[in-house]
Amino acid sequence: MTSASAALPDDVEALQALVIAMAERAALLEERNAHLEQSNRNAEERIARLMGIIKMLERSRFGRRSEKLGG
Repeated sequence: MTSASAALPDDVEALQALVIAMAERAALLEERNAHLEQSNRNAEERIARLMGIIKMLERSRFGRRSEKLGG
């Protein structure tokens, strides 16, 4: 018997409670992950918009073919 299985309770009801708790935790983690992925997408969209604004401002300040434009 491994040390992980030695730590498990022998009682069926206790094992069921443990499995239910693990399933609830997994569901919460999946929900949090989905929220973080949405936040990341929103941040990436905002960064792309702001980079576009910066490029537009650089072009208006320095001109299209300026060496000062960073790529």
